[in-house]
Amino acid sequence: MTNEKRVAFNAELSEMTLEQVNERLASDEVEVRDSEDLEFIAEKTEQKEMLLERKAELEDLETRKAAAEALKEGDAFGNSIEEKGNEMEQIYTTASPEYRSAFFKRLLNQTLTEAEERAIVQSGGNGVIPVETANELVHKMKEVAPLLSEITLSRVAGMVTVGTLLNPDDAYLHAETSTITASNDTLAYVTLGGYEFAKIVPVSKSMQAMSVDAFEGWLIDIIYEDVAAKIENAIITGTGTNQPGGLGSITMTAGTNLISTTVSITYDDVCTLMTYPAKGFRKKAKFLCNSSFVFTGLAKIKDDQNRPIFVESMAAGVPGRLMGREVLVSDECPDDTLFYGDFTKIFGNLSSDIEVEVSEHSSFRAGMVDYRGFAVFDCKVAAPRAFGKFKKN
Repeated sequence: MTNEKRVAFNAELSEMTLEQVNERLASDEVEVRDSEDLEFIAEKTEQKEMLLERKAELEDLETRKAAAEALKEGDAFGNSIEEKGNEMEQIYTTASPEYRSAFFKRLLNQTLTEAEERAIVQSGGNGVIPVETANELVHKMKEVAPLLSEITLSRVAGMVTVGTLLNPDDAYLHAETSTITASNDTLAYVTLGGYEFAKIVPVSKSMQAMSVDAFEGWLIDIIYEDVAAKIENAIITGTGTNQPGGLGSITMTAGTNLISTTVSITYDDVCTLMTYPAKGFRKKAKFLCNSSFVFTGLAKIKDDQNRPIFVESMAAGVPGRLMGREVLVSDECPDDTLFYGDFTKIFGNLSSDIEVEVSEHSSFRAGMVDYRGFAVFDCKVAAPRAFGKFKKN
């Protein structure tokens, strides 16, 4: 984006309300998704960053206003204040800073202050991950496992049943005054339970001298990232038998939704693969492969005019495109494999945020402390006909 455009857009941003910012983000998302102009996509990506910064400013302003109003009534976000005679008693929640520091200090086996002890008791969140950390965790998981941003993901405790339109009937031209015939749309329902994902990291006992902030960052980077990567692996390879039902649970049939070959992928293979998702699932369809296949397979494909059909994006955070469609990259995807389909038709539920527990006993003789990350997740493909697959054997 040119400096002149950037200045003009900044001026426009300064006049926007939070509602207008959200509307602009939504409309730009649709425009980018349907565009094949890389320059336009790069410009919109930069504008999105500016919009998100403005959104954060406006949300912070609203939070401050709400907090000021709450203080007038004796109730501030995260910590409510009850007046008892001439005394003021602070009541803590899992969103309180005191609860956050208490949570991590207990993992570090450090002494809690009186306020932190009260925060643990009053919040009733004994062992529950702090709100601030939970939000950062979900954001981090989506960075590590980008498919979590592509599937339809919920965060509902326990078992959940969700439905989606499977085979929609077309709308039709209605003759005035005539009776309207109801559509025979087919709905698909999937019930999501929960499978446990865990990671144990033994560390030196000396790490318990870390500060709370440093420990939280280390915990997210080491334990949470590994669990998130394993969850993404389940979304791709899960068979649905004693494990989540990912793309690996779809029955693949050559000529219907599968191209199985012993040679490298060709232009004709890509064209055929793009016809495999059924009607109604093609508009949002994207490709998926690992980073190696991007360069050993896709980047080498040329059309009948000897032109490359894969375009790598030079802008950070903007995916490359194959035949104009986005290419999602995950190294949890098998080698020499390319999926194509509507990933919103995979329904997932993170029924329990990643929890963390500590044990000083399991590795006592080695002078180590064990930290265990733990999450509960399940997923299922609601519309198997939304996907096709290329596989070189």
